[in-house]
Amino acid sequence: MNVAAEVVFPLPVARAFTYAVPPALSERVRIGVRVVAPLGRRRLTGFLVHLRRGPAAVPGKLKDIADVLDREPLFSARFLAFTRRLAVYHYSSWGELLQAALPPSASARAKELISLTSAGREALERGTLRGPEKALASALVEKAFSPVFVRRRLKHERFSSLLAGLVRKGLVELVPAKSASRRARSRPEEPPPKSDAQLTLEFSFGPSARTAAEAVLKKMAGPGFSLSYLFGPSAEREAVYIRLVRTVLAGGGRTLVLVPEISPAAALTAQFERKLGERVAALHSRLTEAQRDRQWQKIRGGQAAVVIGPRSALLAPLPEAKLMIIDEEQDGSFIQSESPSYDARQGIVFRARAEGAAAVLGSAAPSVSWFYRAESEGFLVEARGGASGPRADVVDMRLERGLISRALENKIRDRLRRREPVLIFLNRKGYASRLVCPRCRHIPKCRECDIPLTYHKREDKLTCRYCRYQEPAVDRCPRCGEKLRGGRELGIEALEEEVRRMFPGGRTACFDTGLAAGLRDGARLLEDAVRGRVDILLGTERLAHQAGLPPATLTGILEPEFLLSLADYRAGQKAYQGLVRMMAARGAGLRGPAEVVIQTAMPEHHSIRCAAAGDYPGFYQEEVRFRRLMNYPPFSSMAEVLFEGRNLRALAGQARKFSDGLRSAAPDVDILGPGRAAVTRLRGANRLHLLVRAKKKERLDAALKDVLRAAASVKAVWLYD
Repeated sequence: MNVAAEVVFPLPVARAFTYAVPPALSERVRIGVRVVAPLGRRRLTGFLVHLRRGPAAVPGKLKDIADVLDREPLFSARFLAFTRRLAVYHYSSWGELLQAALPPSASARAKELISLTSAGREALERGTLRGPEKALASALVEKAFSPVFVRRRLKHERFSSLLAGLVRKGLVELVPAKSASRRARSRPEEPPPKSDAQLTLEFSFGPSARTAAEAVLKKMAGPGFSLSYLFGPSAEREAVYIRLVRTVLAGGGRTLVLVPEISPAAALTAQFERKLGERVAALHSRLTEAQRDRQWQKIRGGQAAVVIGPRSALLAPLPEAKLMIIDEEQDGSFIQSESPSYDARQGIVFRARAEGAAAVLGSAAPSVSWFYRAESEGFLVEARGGASGPRADVVDMRLERGLISRALENKIRDRLRRREPVLIFLNRKGYASRLVCPRCRHIPKCRECDIPLTYHKREDKLTCRYCRYQEPAVDRCPRCGEKLRGGRELGIEALEEEVRRMFPGGRTACFDTGLAAGLRDGARLLEDAVRGRVDILLGTERLAHQAGLPPATLTGILEPEFLLSLADYRAGQKAYQGLVRMMAARGAGLRGPAEVVIQTAMPEHHSIRCAAAGDYPGFYQEEVRFRRLMNYPPFSSMAEVLFEGRNLRALAGQARKFSDGLRSAAPDVDILGPGRAAVTRLRGANRLHLLVRAKKKERLDAALKDVLRAAASVKAVWLYD
């Protein structure tokens, strides 16, 4: 009997390839296994996603599959259906999504490690490497790592090209895993399993949370898929989640919980482990490859009752999942912009539908589109409770000078006298977002990305926030010799300098992004703050995501209006949500809400005014009115198509050809562009974009389907919510 197999590869192509199955492999092929097959002049590992049997199964002359790598399928039929739906919806590669769902040991590339050569080590010591090349080489100084691990650590969009270039130069080499150092092989084992798991979770909640939980459970009691959006403060939501998880566990089901950041995921994992022991599994990028492998096998083998993690945990191989929760739905980290791009919020709905499970999204500051959908489609569940959320005093900085207003200064001095900790947020990194020459207006820019370099005074260097290029800071303008000055947008280092000057007797510490990257240093700083060794803790919005904050009775938020200058119709939403997150940041042991002061030059803007008053309904009504008037989502479906290429003239021609083809194929679809992207050049590649808007998502799909297939220069397609 003739057998044909459809195979998808972990490549940025949105199609499957058909192969003939030779008789010798016909008994081994199954849907969901990995296979080796020729593609062009290469032999690649792909995923078998469909089989056809019968006399007419193999049309014409097809190439044969070369090998089958797995005895049993890695993916269930439901998981394949879910990932295919996710890939099609987001115009992504199905093969890349399946590859992302595997642990490092299951990757074909995991059999090799990247090792720094002696020439590479010398180049690093001489300082001749720059930008991404330096970052990759620096990651290999102590030991060799797999390409999968290094790619995840660097988050470089052109990692394959970067690695190939360093291999050609002889600065790094690919070596078999068995040649890795003894240190790389002998990582410590995880601690032994804890005591027997308890299938109960303690919880206590008030009438509002009880009513909300019962509403969600009533939906879950029905057959198949259910969808709920839980709107309310974090304490109320957590009580509802515990009740839902306990009910699912009692029935023998399993739960998947997605949270925005790794730090909250670790804290939530520890909380569940205290109740469930070894039946809890965490998946995130801070695990070593060996730990990720063990967790993946534990989840796939059904030994985990609860799986917790950030966006990537959406692809965990959890069998018989009955409940899927995504908390802090509004957080932007649930959207993956690099390939394969996807939105975990929509993804969890697709997966729950495929599994016949319950999907629950939750937030105190929902994204406008999701709240509109929940309200209009009838799956909104409110858990507001009787306690009011944090409120804030707003200081008009048009009447003030300096970074710290007189009102906030007085409140800080009062807390220092009372020995109570203070949190201050300024969501800009470095000392200044740019240096500027006051005479000729020259601004030092990244030579690869064409954006201003951020000035870090503490380290006396200029850095690119996109490609991590660094160069020493200079005092004088290279064009005219005038002394360079920091721009108007001062960052967290400048705030630290000002706070130390104003409060010399206070113990001030700064939790910036660079410190957060050093996990031990960041954890030690937070521990010092909780133990009372820090009086004033400064940070960007990232600090608000951390678990284990000090019990600060005063929170200051500086210049939140900078987000409102973004060329993005969601700027107001981002400003409101960022404010709510920072206002709600609080440590354990704090009784009642902290006093909050917002310093802004735009006190009348509805995002700031409503956040300060804890008025989400007022903010939502303003946003909906604006979006309906301008026909933005949720009143339309919108996507951004990004083009990338080294040759700007050729790229512009390809972008115009794409837009012309799209206009001819879909005259009823709105098209804006092509034009320069917000970041016009990134890592040496020029970038153009266009916006496409249709009344419905189905019309957008139909318009983009054919032109995307023929567009080689399209780097990515991003859906807007």
